[in-house]
Amino acid sequence: MKKIFFMGFTAILLAGSACNIALSQNLNNSTNSDLPIGSENDSFSMQLNSIKKSDALRLNEVSSKAVRHFKQTYKNADSVKWSKLTDGKGGFGASFVSDGISTIVRYDLGGNYDCSFREYYEDNLPKQVRHQVKSVYYDFTIRFIKEVNMYDNTVYLITLEDKASWKHILVTEHKIVVLKEFSKTSKSSSGN
Repeated sequence: MKKIFFMGFTAILLAGSACNIALSQNLNNSTNSDLPIGSENDSFSMQLNSIKKSDALRLNEVSSKAVRHFKQTYKNADSVKWSKLTDGKGGFGASFVSDGISTIVRYDLGGNYDCSFREYYEDNLPKQVRHQVKSVYYDFTIRFIKEVNMYDNTVYLITLEDKASWKHILVTEHKIVVLKEFSKTSKSSSGN
C-alpha cells in the first residue's frame, strides 16, 4: 500500500516539477542561467521558498517529537532553520546545508516525519544510481540531482546535458523515465 501511495505521490510531484527542474547551488537559490527553465515552480523549490519566507522558529515552538527525530537522524546537521510550513498541509520544516547538499525535512503538525528533499551534484550521487544513469546516458553529463525520500523509497530527478540538449529524467530503483527534453539549438522542448 505504501508503494502505491508513494508512486501516486511521485506522479503528483512530477506533474509540478517535470518542466521546472533546474540547477540551484545552495539555499541562497543561485541558478545557472544556461538552463532552459526556471526552478520557481518545482516541488523542492516551493518547499524551500515556503521555509525561506517564513520566520525561523525557536526549538520550543517546534513539536518535540519532530526535534527528537531530526536530531537522531541528522546528527551532523548544523545551522538548522526550523519553520512553520504554510503550504496548506501545515507542519514543520527543517532546512540545512551539509557537505554541499541542501536538505529540507518535513514533519506534520504532530511531529511525524513526512518526507525529505535533497539537492546536490553528481559527486554526492550514490554510485549504483550513477552507474544506472551512465549505463544508459553515457554521453551525457549529470548536472544536478533532486532527491525525494518518502516511506523508505527514493526517487531521483536528474538533469542531464550533452552538446545538443538537456534531459530531465526520473530514476527509481528499477526504472529510468525521460520527463522532458530540451534542444539547445531550437529552444523547444518535448516531454513524455
